[in-house]
Amino acid sequence: MDSLDSKLLKFHPDTVMTIKEMYNLDKPGDMDKAIDSLEAWLAKQQHLTKKDYSREFLERSIILLKGSVERAKTQIDKLCSLRSIMPQFFEKHDAKNDFEIMENNYVDAVLPDLTEDHYRVYVGRFLSERTTSNILMECYRHGILVSEYIKAHDYCNGFVAVIDYRLTNMVDLIAAADFIALHHFITILMEGYGMRIKGIHALTSSKAIETLLKIVKKMFGPKVSNRIHVHMNIESLYEHLPKKILPSDLGGDQESLEFISGQWNEILGTKENINYMKEMSKAVSNEAYRLKEKLNGVDLGLSGTFRSLNVD
Repeated sequence: MDSLDSKLLKFHPDTVMTIKEMYNLDKPGDMDKAIDSLEAWLAKQQHLTKKDYSREFLERSIILLKGSVERAKTQIDKLCSLRSIMPQFFEKHDAKNDFEIMENNYVDAVLPDLTEDHYRVYVGRFLSERTTSNILMECYRHGILVSEYIKAHDYCNGFVAVIDYRLTNMVDLIAAADFIALHHFITILMEGYGMRIKGIHALTSSKAIETLLKIVKKMFGPKVSNRIHVHMNIESLYEHLPKKILPSDLGGDQESLEFISGQWNEILGTKENINYMKEMSKAVSNEAYRLKEKLNGVDLGLSGTFRSLNVD
């Protein structure tokens, strides 16, 4: 764990130790004991089809869940169930070649540099005026691949998201959106991958963003909803994120978002990573071996939520 930096993800020299200290896992042997406990639990879960996760993967699972082994158990279990319940989100594995529909429509990337307080930043940008439900669904699937990679390789305190709507027609986007699919995607990110969100920043001057937020805030709890910010101009974004870590598209000092996204797709499109994505997509839950009430608990909030949404 001493050398984590890669082309895609960079870390501060004190990132690992600082985050371990936050969750009281900084003493020698503490993290090993936590991982041992998680491995022992996995070995007993007959309904899970995959039990042989690497210790690095399990360590990151514990860290993303604030150092809680119990919450890491719930997260791994829930993600396996979500793959079983909603396989349509996990059916693509090659980020380099499977997402042609996103070209000229949407570009995104997790930025290489952490914030000073060890948060990772995601930036997504709509590139065309018209957006379709098919494009949005492909964005969700691509996001799953990025999340899977992050789950295996990152070490951070949580996430900040920036969505740039300035080039798209917000009214058309809202009309095209399948909000049930969006709600399911958010559930996968937050409950399946255990992503903790420090802030969500929307860039747009369109008043239609108010309609979108009215719907989206129902999908997040009040804590995250209070962390959603709308920026009518780029300057106000810099009050939350420094220009030195942002891409040039957002007036930052780093490479363009398209360049960073290209680097991501090259890595995600390697044979090694594609095989890993295929393996992880098979990490599901065999519900025949699970108590019925447990399955219902996992499915709560999915099947019966947002089946009918009216946009005022």
